[in-house]
Amino acid sequence: MDARKLEKKVLKGFGSMLLKRFCGKSNSHLNHLVSRIRTSLTDGRIGIEVDVDHNEIILHASPGDMDDVLKAVNQMLELERKLLESECLEKWTHEGRSAYFVLFGAGAEILHLGPDMRHLSVDICVSNLKAVDDKMVLIFLEEWFGGIAAVHKFSGCRGRRPENRWGSVTFISPEAASLATSLNRVSFNDDGFLHLSPSKINYYGREQKIFSSPWLEATICWPRRRGKGSAIVGCNPGDVPFVLDDFSPADLIIGGSRVWCEPSAKFSDAIFMTSLDKDCSESQILAELSALTPREILGVFLFRGKAVKHPPLLALEEALLREISSLAPMKRRAPPTPIRVRVFQPEPNDAHMRATITFYGNQHLEAAKLLEQMEGKVEEGDGYQLATCLHHFCRPCLVEQCESAIRSCCCGPHGFPLRCLHEGCGTPIIVADLKSLLAVDRLEELFRASLSAFVAGNPCYRFCPSPDCPSIYRVTTTTEDDNNSAPAAFVCGACYAETCTGCHQEHHPHLSCSKYREFRDDPDLSLKEWSDGKENVKNCPACKCTVEKVDGCNHVECRCGTHVCWACLDVFQSSDDCYNHMRSIHLSIG
Repeated sequence: MDARKLEKKVLKGFGSMLLKRFCGKSNSHLNHLVSRIRTSLTDGRIGIEVDVDHNEIILHASPGDMDDVLKAVNQMLELERKLLESECLEKWTHEGRSAYFVLFGAGAEILHLGPDMRHLSVDICVSNLKAVDDKMVLIFLEEWFGGIAAVHKFSGCRGRRPENRWGSVTFISPEAASLATSLNRVSFNDDGFLHLSPSKINYYGREQKIFSSPWLEATICWPRRRGKGSAIVGCNPGDVPFVLDDFSPADLIIGGSRVWCEPSAKFSDAIFMTSLDKDCSESQILAELSALTPREILGVFLFRGKAVKHPPLLALEEALLREISSLAPMKRRAPPTPIRVRVFQPEPNDAHMRATITFYGNQHLEAAKLLEQMEGKVEEGDGYQLATCLHHFCRPCLVEQCESAIRSCCCGPHGFPLRCLHEGCGTPIIVADLKSLLAVDRLEELFRASLSAFVAGNPCYRFCPSPDCPSIYRVTTTTEDDNNSAPAAFVCGACYAETCTGCHQEHHPHLSCSKYREFRDDPDLSLKEWSDGKENVKNCPACKCTVEKVDGCNHVECRCGTHVCWACLDVFQSSDDCYNHMRSIHLSIG
């Protein structure tokens, strides 16, 4: 009997951002993990609770199963930790032809710069798409290849994707992507096979559905009055005992917490619930309970505390902008303010704050992905904990560290990567932290500063020489003794200038860089080379202009008006003086 008793184990030392990733939206990842563990260990009593406030994970399992549960939880935590640390923003230097693809990673560092993203991105198809576990796919890819920069799970629009297409993954290194595609078909657990192939992505990214509406408006809410951990659930009269039977205590986990139920002492058609997570919402509780019983749940009433004092509405709007800073770059025809945020003043008894976010119409896909990831929580106060090393800092100090890197980008790459300044730490500040700290426009400025520092410190790349042009090209290595060939030309897709990739001057077809430099320094060099050794080519003694004598007598009149004796290069004021000179000195005129 002792072996059947549940044991409790508490795991500590996690950041709130890691725990949120571990739980997923509406605890979807956590619930799926619990379900998978219960199925594999055939014990429905196993539970996993997450306390974000105290940064803890509480495990409930029998002594014989605890090691397996702990292993599965640690495996997921390690995956989320690696994905957080390697997460990158996928950027382009500009829109249009000749744009370079950039991976902007931890420490605000440029991890990849190249003319294409297809050799980094891999499309993934699964032989049994309905049965596959998304997290197990990512664990498999991370263990085999490592360095996952971004994950794009395909939405499955009808008629827009192959039947078994799971999504695509962007790797940090081309070597990892090349290894993945070289394997092509890989056996994957008991779920069949993974088919890995080079991604077929054009410049503008993945498939997008075009909407005719120029704007998309989304409404978001977050708690203003936090729950007390208890609620009243309304049922039809007479259904209370049957609903309680459906809510088995061993299975009733809501928001990562084990919940206890009993008939209400005040209402005959209601159930009293306790031990709820204080961040749970009425809609989340209703959805969880409705899935457990076939009987009708009429409503959920949460007991809430007093309203928390919120910052000024302007500060909340700025905080929301920081939260949505992962939005992809706006399209060329977007208006000057592609994202608009408005926070509404709450009424005294309102349980939630409400805000609207307006996105430019061509960004519907990016907006949908962003809203799916948002937790609806606005950071308050000036304290901030970095997600990887868990060191605490003043938020303005971290923002100033980023601003300092933006200002000093012209001094070279010394300000990058951005690292934790805690003594003895030096851990790079991950992208998720940068997105939380900086507004959209400042994050873009940080990216531009990092890109400028990367190009300045890397002899293989150069910016287009046109002023303020964002285009980048790869430098061609030339040899000084090669006087016949010209390096390839870079045709800028932003300003349309043609630049030599060897000497970085205007393009010079059919001339080597060394020869072009000679001609540029001395424009008459080609004329001097042409006239060298020719007896019928001389320079005018007066204006030094090159003169070629094809035929005729030795009297030559230069275009400057000087009369010249071709035999001795004496100059005269008139043709008669020149002829008299030739007859008296040279005894002939020709």
